[in-house]
Amino acid sequence: MTQPAMQSRNVSAPAPTLSLVDSFGLDVFDIASYKFGDEVFVADTDALFADAADVLKTGAESRLLAAIDTGVAIATMSDKTFRELGWVSASAARGHGVSEADLRALIEHEYLPRIPVVVVPPPDSGHWMPAAADVPDRDDVEHVQVARLICARMVYSHDKDLRGPGFAPRTRAEYDARIGHLTALASRKRTEHHLGVFATVTGRGVNAVVSRTATTVAVRPAIVWTALAVGAIGSVYYLLAPMQRRERLIERVGPLLKRAGAALGPAAEARQALSAANLIAPDDIRLETAVGAYLARHPDSTESDIAEALTLTADDRSGLAQLLRAHPSFEPISQPGWAVGRVRTELETFPSSRERI
Repeated sequence: MTQPAMQSRNVSAPAPTLSLVDSFGLDVFDIASYKFGDEVFVADTDALFADAADVLKTGAESRLLAAIDTGVAIATMSDKTFRELGWVSASAARGHGVSEADLRALIEHEYLPRIPVVVVPPPDSGHWMPAAADVPDRDDVEHVQVARLICARMVYSHDKDLRGPGFAPRTRAEYDARIGHLTALASRKRTEHHLGVFATVTGRGVNAVVSRTATTVAVRPAIVWTALAVGAIGSVYYLLAPMQRRERLIERVGPLLKRAGAALGPAAEARQALSAANLIAPDDIRLETAVGAYLARHPDSTESDIAEALTLTADDRSGLAQLLRAHPSFEPISQPGWAVGRVRTELETFPSSRERI
């Protein structure tokens, strides 16, 4: 299947260079802070193939997808990566020792729905994109352009031309460590969710349960978020329930608290390590970059949502409307929501009439 034709769009005049702090009252580095997600990254072809092949060979859960599903990470890919996933899947499958049919099916069913594809307009299109003259290999330019458009923290890649300048983790050990940080944060998110569900189902209150359970399983009651989550369990229920029911309640809460305690320390270190990476941002912060950074973290936002978040003036709002409708990287994904890129549902097959990447 070939890539769906992109709707024709009017080419707008280049947007003026803007200071987010002076013109919008919003610093792009604040947009990209951990409160909107601990990791925002652009994935290249080899990284996605390697992750999917590992899932096929080990049967383990994809740590990248787990991070996305728990809200720990936000991922995008360039349209070049999307094309390559479909066009070179046969050679990738051979290289990783897996079935091509299984690899394509896994990419289509699990990865494509979670990772939107960002169209990068060609240089002669008249649409502005961040410069990438500092990228040694021209085949990697689109990855860095997308990363700079959305102010990502990292390009997930094993390519030496991306590792050397610092766009990607510099060594395989650093790459694996970064994935480990995502796993630690995803584990904590899941633990918080399980505690919240348990607390909601069980009832309200429960200081007595928290205190006794913490003593029983040797967990620090000072884990505030855990105590708050479990605090919804009813202390009245505990006091009035028969002893056997109390013991069953403690048995249920204990493993959750142990898991929470185990996740707390590594998660804090992981967040600090991830946020220490400099944002891959362009030298000139423009309206395109402000919108790209915001939409990457808040997809399906309306024009009003974007304008309000960026505190745009009336004139800037007019420029925003023109930008969204003209620039190929921004796409409508609902009525009236916008996003940077969009989800594709099916990989391409290599078209014989086009030159292989």
